[in-house]
Amino acid sequence: MLHEAIAGADTWVLSGSIGEWADSVIPMLDLVVYLEVPTAIRIERLKIREAGMFGDLILPGAPRHRPYLEFLEWAGAYELGTREGRSRPRHEAWLASLPCKVIRLDGTMAILVLVERVIDSLRQI
Repeated sequence: MLHEAIAGADTWVLSGSIGEWADSVIPMLDLVVYLEVPTAIRIERLKIREAGMFGDLILPGAPRHRPYLEFLEWAGAYELGTREGRSRPRHEAWLASLPCKVIRLDGTMAILVLVERVIDSLRQI
């Protein structure tokens, strides 16, 4: 399905954490951007996102409160890699295995600065 979505495209962007499900596109990658954000800031951003998506459903006593807390706990363990799923150690190993250019960006910087850095990196390829 992913191959169908990008078939015939001159350029494309795949956003998010990719895993084994996307192994077949790795040879097609020109650049991977790893966005680093300190845990406390990342958790605050997740809280804002979850509140926007679920509103009062994540408040204490509400149906999604416990899953919300469990999600935040899981997300907070990213750096240590002590939980299943996405983790810094798994991502570091994946980044080290890539045949393409990898850049690391500070996710606390202004979006326009981040975009400029990605564009500059693409121009160097």
